[in-house]
Amino acid sequence: MTAWQFGPQFSGGGSTRFRLWAPDAVAQGCPVRLEVLGLGPRPMHECGNGWLEGEAPCGPGSRYWFRLDDGISVPDPASRAQAVDVHGASILCDASEYAWRNSEWRGRPMEAAVIHELDIGLHRSFADLLNHLPTLVARGYNAIGLKPPLQSSPAKKLRHAPLPFAPERSYGCPHHLRALVDHAHGLGMMVLMDLVYDQFGCEDNHLFRYASPFFKRDELGNSINFQQPEVRQFFTENAMYWLTDFRIDGLRVHSLEGAAADCWIRELADTVRATCHNGGHVHLVCGNA
Repeated sequence: MTAWQFGPQFSGGGSTRFRLWAPDAVAQGCPVRLEVLGLGPRPMHECGNGWLEGEAPCGPGSRYWFRLDDGISVPDPASRAQAVDVHGASILCDASEYAWRNSEWRGRPMEAAVIHELDIGLHRSFADLLNHLPTLVARGYNAIGLKPPLQSSPAKKLRHAPLPFAPERSYGCPHHLRALVDHAHGLGMMVLMDLVYDQFGCEDNHLFRYASPFFKRDELGNSINFQQPEVRQFFTENAMYWLTDFRIDGLRVHSLEGAAADCWIRELADTVRATCHNGGHVHLVCGNA
């Protein structure tokens, strides 16, 4: 994918374009303001189908958030990094700043994988796990499977990831996670990652405030509305973000129910085939455990 619909985009000349899908705010005529630390509030303009856009003269490292009409500040739902937690400011990140050392890596077939599943939290940080990889190789493992290493809520709830693009800041910055993947590839190891979307609609998710069509109320509770095109696009971009910007070798998508979710999985598989065409192995697995 050459460009993301969700999340900030550097537009050159030291400027950044910000986008937010806020159909409730647009429908109600409630203004949303972009705020960048040190620059103050800036207006966001409607650009169709519930989208808002704004621009500011800022670059990597800048902290920003969106202020709703009721005065509540919310992070970017496609935030690439958070300054504090899921309620704080988002941080602009530039994936191109990381220089990959093992760019010739092409993965390995799944039937040849010996996978060690782990939780980065047990190793304290991305850097600590990186240093542990040679030990895993010596034990015969050639792949690691990561529980979602995502920014958690203050309560640290299990599998709680209301910002599915942002690595947990206590583990390190996004480049530290890239370095972990890069080092694993240098050792001949695949890196696989779980994506848990079934608990995305939790109480710490601010999307309920301005994008309620993201969810549907049914017997499963506030489940994800995969019938909404923007929702499917959000999760497709999230999956592709990990495969392209972090060079993750494979994803396991957990516990999605319903015909619309099944259609999205097929759409994602088609996107992966069309995008990840470097002749290597990229794996997409569905699971319910």
